[in-house]
Amino acid sequence: MSKETFYFSHDYNARNDIKIKKLIVKHGYEGYGLYWAMIEDLYQNANAMPLDYDCIAYDLRASSDVIESIINDFDLFEVDGDTFGSLSVQRRMDMRNKKSRKARRSAMKRWGDDDANALQNDANALRTHCDGDANAMRLAYERNAIKERKEKERKEKDNKEKNNTNTIAKREFNFKKSLLEYGFDALLVDEWMAIRRKKKAVNSEFSFNSFISQIEKTGAEKNEVMRVIAEKQWAGFNHAWMKNTNNNLNNIENETDRRANESAKRKQEIYEFARSVGMVGE
Repeated sequence: MSKETFYFSHDYNARNDIKIKKLIVKHGYEGYGLYWAMIEDLYQNANAMPLDYDCIAYDLRASSDVIESIINDFDLFEVDGDTFGSLSVQRRMDMRNKKSRKARRSAMKRWGDDDANALQNDANALRTHCDGDANAMRLAYERNAIKERKEKERKEKDNKEKNNTNTIAKREFNFKKSLLEYGFDALLVDEWMAIRRKKKAVNSEFSFNSFISQIEKTGAEKNEVMRVIAEKQWAGFNHAWMKNTNNNLNNIENETDRRANESAKRKQEIYEFARSVGMVGE
């Protein structure tokens, strides 16, 4: 079944036009071919195409930057709002339509009113068909544009989520560093970390947060609590454990005060002994 097609004139020396030469210099014969592909589309769409670079690039398998350049940089097309066309295409279409109208008038004279009306109806049907094809093309471009935009948004979202996941994965928690930053004495931290390694405790961020929560529940000075933990060889800690030890947190003495009290006690014992044997007077 044959399909009726149309053709348009293509000047044999078109590439010698200065505008075309500039186009070829910048984009090569790929740009030349894309130019004529867009001319063909304009003929099929009544010389008015949507100014959608991404859609046109997708349809012609080209870069949207190249399509934008061909349309805007060489004075080959006329841009009107959100559509573009060609003056040379319009001239040729007007000429073709003029010849077509002239031919119809001539046919009316030769064939009479009935045949002429039938010819007019055929022409109107053909025009309606062409307009329908043009609308279908525009709708196809719009659908492709929406599809391309959604695909681009999806890829951007996936990349963003991937980057966030990679950032989280790269951020490694440092258990020892967190203890030091919280204010624990470095020697006590080293001692406790050795105990945890020996008992194969997990040094995770969750473990750290749980430990700090228990330390704060004691209400005591954190390094005094850490000293007790190290002495007891505990890999973990619960504030309730302190109630079952001889180191009740409310009675923990400052290390300096404890040593001072022990020194004073020893001096007093020596003095009492010396006085009892007469080494010192009353």
